[in-house]
Amino acid sequence: MKVVIALSLLLAAATALPTEFSDIFPIGGRIVGGNTAARGQFPYQVGLSLSKDGKSFWCGGSLISDQWVLTAAHCTKGVTKAVVWLGVNKVNTLSVEAGGKKMTVTNTNDIITHADYNDKTLLNDIALIKLPSKVALSNYIQTIALPARATTYSSYAGDAVVASGWGRTSDAAAGITNTLQFVDLKVLDQTACAKPYKKGLVQPSNICVVTQGGHSTCQGDSGGPIVTRQGAKVLVGVTSFGSASGCEKNIPAVFTRTTSYLPWIKQITGLNV
Repeated sequence: MKVVIALSLLLAAATALPTEFSDIFPIGGRIVGGNTAARGQFPYQVGLSLSKDGKSFWCGGSLISDQWVLTAAHCTKGVTKAVVWLGVNKVNTLSVEAGGKKMTVTNTNDIITHADYNDKTLLNDIALIKLPSKVALSNYIQTIALPARATTYSSYAGDAVVASGWGRTSDAAAGITNTLQFVDLKVLDQTACAKPYKKGLVQPSNICVVTQGGHSTCQGDSGGPIVTRQGAKVLVGVTSFGSASGCEKNIPAVFTRTTSYLPWIKQITGLNV
């Protein structure tokens, strides 16, 4: 699944982001160069059908507790309703797979965009959604661990990670896919990640992955997870942005680094992170 990151983000020559989410996140697409996930393979993966100004678009998210979803701020800003899909591989507007669940959030106070989110640079591109009630955990619905508290955190450079989502599967795709995809990736050193982008765009609060060989995230994957492959599974990033030139151009994909926002997550949710 080439995760063509949900925002057609700026390369060095680009100066601004599109303003209409509906132009960026068509409901339909998938990860580029990836594989179809088995049912229950990514039980923490959440699908989000979001509404803003009478238009709908698609993002991903991660279940971090039985009532909280972590996603991207560029997905939630200005959103008035979120339909949350849990425990599903296939997204079908008419039905939910057995063992899956669909919950609707209409209280805008429960759709929390980081107060310092900058929609021009995507700084602080992180958000939380509170479910209307606690969801029962099962084989298909599970939480994903956040990094344990530490004085210093690993950069994760060189580590194997996996991204998942329903985003576009190629730059030519008309929309997202209805079947969950995943792709194995490797975390890239921050300096190398920053080179293709406008100076200052990639910040220490970002984490990047190598996207060689047409393997990446793409539009529709925004807000979704990257999770460590080695040892315990840990949510280390939230899909944020990629190159405006396309998802198949071997340009690093950029995520929000979760270790940079653990105090904010604790403040909002009360979780012991």
